[in-house]
Amino acid sequence: MHPDIIQALARKHPLLNFEIPRGLYCGLGWMGLVDELMGDLGDIYTHPSICIRSIRGDSGALVVLATWNTSDPYLRAVPDMLAAIARRSSLTCQICGGQASTATPGLCSCCRLVSG
Repeated sequence: MHPDIIQALARKHPLLNFEIPRGLYCGLGWMGLVDELMGDLGDIYTHPSICIRSIRGDSGALVVLATWNTSDPYLRAVPDMLAAIARRSSLTCQICGGQASTATPGLCSCCRLVSG
């Protein structure tokens, strides 16, 4: 991931640690989804019981790996949020951010031709 993008996300979400070794590896087309997820999580991602380990693309979907205290009622919505962003990302091109093809999750037909 380009360092400028990581820095922009870090400025917008200063409480989340976006150190490169932590793992932000996904296409530019999904940056809007990452930004939206951080906004949806709000203060949850700074809760002492949650740790976002990585944000990456896998098999045409955006995967957010996180650990949290599953017995904490404050964090009960986290699994649904992560599952929803994975579903939405498979419908969004990871390269350009356009609508993904149903035949190739995470890629639109134009970007699939160029990348493939």
